[in-house]
Amino acid sequence: MAATAHPLATQIALDILKAGGSAVDAAIAANAALGLMEPTGNGIGGDLFAIVWDPKTGKLHGINGSGRSPAGQTLAQLKRKLGKGANAIPSVGPLPVTVPGTVDAWFALHQRFGRLPMAQN
Repeated sequence: MAATAHPLATQIALDILKAGGSAVDAAIAANAALGLMEPTGNGIGGDLFAIVWDPKTGKLHGINGSGRSPAGQTLAQLKRKLGKGANAIPSVGPLPVTVPGTVDAWFALHQRFGRLPMAQN
């Protein structure tokens, strides 16, 4: 079964399942397609959060594919930029910008739960 907000993305997910892909393979393919079909709501420039049930192990797995702070940004540098008395990162401007986590999360999920080659997703 596959369900998305766009019928073509759902069809892509179903095609992946029919080709022997796992549910994670299908989800990655659908998510990638939605980045094209619904660019304001999805895409490689965003974050990804997933909960995956593994029937083989009987365990639930979660992944936090939220954006990370830039590699060169230290906490001390951020505090200096925020200024004295700041107790939160602002909601707008350059300081809250993170490195998108979607693509990294796709590969982490695929490595653990994928069946088809990533290029086929």
